[in-house]
Amino acid sequence: METDRKIIYAVSRGTYSDYCVLAVFSEKELAEAYIEAFDVKDLYGCGMDIEEFDLNPFTNEIRLGYKQFFVRMSKNGRVITIREEDGAPLGDGIYFDIDNNMYCYVLAKDREHAIKIANERRAQAIAENRWNVKP
Repeated sequence: METDRKIIYAVSRGTYSDYCVLAVFSEKELAEAYIEAFDVKDLYGCGMDIEEFDLNPFTNEIRLGYKQFFVRMSKNGRVITIREEDGAPLGDGIYFDIDNNMYCYVLAKDREHAIKIANERRAQAIAENRWNVKP
C-alpha cells in the first residue's frame, strides 16, 4: 500500500547483548562517512555496520487497524491454522511445511480478511506452479 518508500540508514555495532545503534542517517553516503571517521574495532574485532530500515513502514495498514495473522492452508484451500501473531510484520512470502501445506503471514483487518489474502496467494502459487511438491 505504501507509495513513497523512504529509507533510513542506521550505523550499528556489536551482536546480541552488545548490539547498539550508534547513529541514524537519511543518506547512505553520510552513514559511510560516519564509519570512515569513527570506526574503531572493538575488543572482539567487530566494526560498524550499516543497516537499512523503512521509515514509517505499514503506515496505511496501521491506520486501518490491520493485525498480523499466521495462516496455514492446504493446496485445496482448507484452512488448517489461523492465529493472530504478535511482533513486527514478517513479510509477504509463502512457505511450505513438511506436509506440503502452504503457510504465510498476512496483514489483515480480521480472520476472514486474512483467509482471503492467503487464499489469493495459494491460487497464485498454484497458477505459477510454485507449490512445493514432495519428491
